[in-house]
Amino acid sequence: MNTPPDPILPRHDARLIPRPPRRPRDSQSPAPIAPPPVRPQFPAGDPDDPPAPPPRRRAPRFGCGLPALAVGAITLSLVLVALFLPPLALHEVIREALTDAGPSPTRDPLAARGLVFEPLAPDSPVEASGLALSVPPGETGRGYRVRVAALEPADYLAGDVPETGWNCAPDLPAGHALASRVYSLLQEGAPPARLSLRLVPVEGAALERGLELRVWNATHAAWEFVPGQVPAGDGSGAVLVEMSYLPRCVALFREPPSARIVGVTLAPSETFDPARLPEGARLYPATARPLPDGRLHAVLPAGVEPGGAYRVIPVVQNFEDPAVIDVATVRALLADPALRQQHVRAVAALALHEENTFSGVALDYRGLPGELRPALTAFVRDLAALLHAGDATLTVILPAPVYDAPGRRWLTGAYDWGAIGQAADQVAIALPADPEAWEPGGVVEDLIAWATGQISRSDLLLEVSALSIEDQGEGLFVPVSPGEVLARWSTVRLEPAGQAGAGQPVIAQLAGAGGVTLRSGVDEAIVTAYLALEDAGGNELRRLWLTDAAALQARLALAVRANLGGVLVRDLWRTGTLPGLAEVLAAYRVGAGAALDASDLVVMWTVRAGDTVIEQSATSPGALFRFEAPGHYPAVSVEARLDGAVLGRAELTIAQPEPTPASPDDAAATTPTPEPDTPDS
Repeated sequence: MNTPPDPILPRHDARLIPRPPRRPRDSQSPAPIAPPPVRPQFPAGDPDDPPAPPPRRRAPRFGCGLPALAVGAITLSLVLVALFLPPLALHEVIREALTDAGPSPTRDPLAARGLVFEPLAPDSPVEASGLALSVPPGETGRGYRVRVAALEPADYLAGDVPETGWNCAPDLPAGHALASRVYSLLQEGAPPARLSLRLVPVEGAALERGLELRVWNATHAAWEFVPGQVPAGDGSGAVLVEMSYLPRCVALFREPPSARIVGVTLAPSETFDPARLPEGARLYPATARPLPDGRLHAVLPAGVEPGGAYRVIPVVQNFEDPAVIDVATVRALLADPALRQQHVRAVAALALHEENTFSGVALDYRGLPGELRPALTAFVRDLAALLHAGDATLTVILPAPVYDAPGRRWLTGAYDWGAIGQAADQVAIALPADPEAWEPGGVVEDLIAWATGQISRSDLLLEVSALSIEDQGEGLFVPVSPGEVLARWSTVRLEPAGQAGAGQPVIAQLAGAGGVTLRSGVDEAIVTAYLALEDAGGNELRRLWLTDAAALQARLALAVRANLGGVLVRDLWRTGTLPGLAEVLAAYRVGAGAALDASDLVVMWTVRAGDTVIEQSATSPGALFRFEAPGHYPAVSVEARLDGAVLGRAELTIAQPEPTPASPDDAAATTPTPEPDTPDS
């Protein structure tokens, strides 16, 4: 792509390392999306719009009062005629012209002759063939009436539309199919500030992958996603949306199984291994942090080669360690409009600079306070527009919202999910670390159900960790290496301890101080194995959830059932990830792979004398390891390892049996008797 001229993209802000000239993007690059949404406007020349008034003519000057009297009489006549006409919603026309809000414009009844309008008020909803329109309590409109025309999907796709009062051309969003009738809407009078629409899918529509509500954008002549929700307890598949205007046309759509995206992040502390990157995956290296003047401190991690066999999308984030987030710098940048625009240009330059062969940029700004919501939304919109103009993409990583149970709503703080989803190409959800949140009907499922009402499901990615999770109590869940955790939890205990006789049976086990023991198990609901640390009374102190291939596959299956765009996996390069994860990701991407069973951890026990390995055996962490003390070594060490990490080691001295003194009879029996010499014959 070509780099926009200065000063929009300052070249010195984005230089990372010398690169060959940019080559054309490969066929895997997504097609550029439409510009930021503009709410639908009726196109010029609509046959139902009132005719334009004729141009004014300058009246001749007669220099007497007779023309003035004539003008006054005409004016009085027009006023009397106007008293018998319905009110004209002039304020709506002004609002539409100034804000481009785009509601269905008020119709002149004379131009809409022959079309039947129905009153719409808080106590008077309108229902027509699967569409219900209502006005929320407290909203008012003056003489407000609507007209609904409904077409079956087959008639709409065949172009068999009414000649009058139909507002959208036969068309479908790419990769979508109709799941309801198509409704064209007109209005008269002064509309209320809010309207509620409820659409029910046609009988037989596939509901298992979820539906999306879209409205017709006349400016772009395209269907546009609108955030909506499925009413609780409604099994009909209906979608409910509240809007500030009456759309031109509205319908429900469903998507076929999406082409799955697999993204893998790369933290500054991790070492990149291209061999472990699943085929076709995208790499998201943590590359840049914001500076107080709006520019970026950018360093590409070692080993990453943009323009190679994998797509590289650098991540701009306000932290290096997730435990230490820089909120102050981002707050200052977003709050100052001039600095915000400078920061937009700097972030866009990271992808658009001619010496960088990145296909887009990802944004991960965490911990922002709620008062930055308008500024953050404006920043994302401006950044997306600049990137899309250069054929680059924007991915935004959003923290999981907090559920307000009394208010039965999700609190999103500084992050306007609907607006960000409209601007960005992909939105990744940073999900809760608690593995039990993935249980059927749990927090993750509820969050996905809400999120798909805010953002098109094909644009959503689930962010998951490849590391195991330690439940440290009081709601604290930490991604960890199992070996490191078990090394803290336990040590190797021998029985007998310290010394054993040659050939004597010895028992080794992992155990903690004060009678603490390990217990293993599997939570079948989330297909995840675990280890529990229990005290002498059987009370659970800690739990280690194991993210093995089966656990990761079960989480990816949730993304498949919801027909989401893909997943974003972090911590894949960290020490302590369990085997088989890359293979599961590769199978997910192409829609293959049989269901796996949860697996237990394997502890490798080794008995050695110096550098000589005497015996090895594998057990589960809570199982006993039995061996016999070897008789031909004075001492041995017993070591337990998990995925290369040493869990513990114990020394054992071998008591050798003392030699038994020989008796005289034994000596005689063993001493040969010399034979007498025989003379030569």
